Amino acid sequence: MRHLYLFCFILLLACGSTEKSNNPYANMPTRQLRAYLDTVNRSISKIQEMEMMAWQHRKGYKMIESGTGLRYQIYHRGNGDSASCDQVAHVRYALRLLDGKECYNNKKTGDVMAFVICMDFVETGLHEGVRYMREGDKIRMVMPSVLAHGLLGDRNCIPPHSPIVLDLELVKLSR
Repeated sequence: MRHLYLFCFILLLACGSTEKSNNPYANMPTRQLRAYLDTVNRSISKIQEMEMMAWQHRKGYKMIESGTGLRYQIYHRGNGDSASCDQVAHVRYALRLLDGKECYNNKKTGDVMAFVICMDFVETGLHEGVRYMREGDKIRMVMPSVLAHGLLGDRNCIPPHSPIVLDLELVKLSR
């Protein structure tokens, strides 16, 4: 959480007035400021990676890591068709933070959420993860914030820069 406060503090300083300011970032050239913010973002990503690895180790899960940083484990295999872009995925899910706090869960109500794979406005990591699935599969995914709710969180239940754990069941696919 400290890294988030540091990032926000630096961002506020960088956005301040440039008129006779004591702000050390006010007169910093844009290229230099971007390089600095890039360094801060890389640090945040490394911290999240360590948090996700620690969570995975504590839980004892053997997960696959994709090139984007998504970690996933298919723990129940269905026997339906494989998911692909432009299909409508009908899913049940439970979304938690790494500390175990449950944020959203439509499994409790039995509701099904539908979205068009590779098209609709849902988490980037959800689009990626569902394409590893076929109908009937159940998957556990851990997403870094860049694939989930990013810099701002969801402004409700998910804090800024929070990796999330998504337990997902692909109920059916349609066109």
